[in-house]
Amino acid sequence: MTWQYAAGGALNVGFEYGYQYQPYRFDKVYTQNQVVFDQSYVDPRARSDRHYWRFSTALDHQVSKHWSLHFAGHYFHVERDDLLLGFHTFVTPTSVSGYYRDIHEQ
Repeated sequence: MTWQYAAGGALNVGFEYGYQYQPYRFDKVYTQNQVVFDQSYVDPRARSDRHYWRFSTALDHQVSKHWSLHFAGHYFHVERDDLLLGFHTFVTPTSVSGYYRDIHEQ
């Protein structure tokens, strides 16, 4: 949103919100120098839940023909709630090593 408060002067305000929710994936599983693609080794409860907000404001003012002023401020806020639960590599041909991490960040 822009407000032209005078000739050569503007105040800009912006807001952005994002939300992502998706199952968590561990990408590739390696065993005996090969990548396993045909099986999922991720627990169905694994997830990645993220929110973020961005607020910004900027003041632009043309002082003269060759000079202008620009003042800006930004605020970011991120919340992360991830449950990483699965297996990512084989220890032996019949056993896999597990991975668990519960993340709550703000």
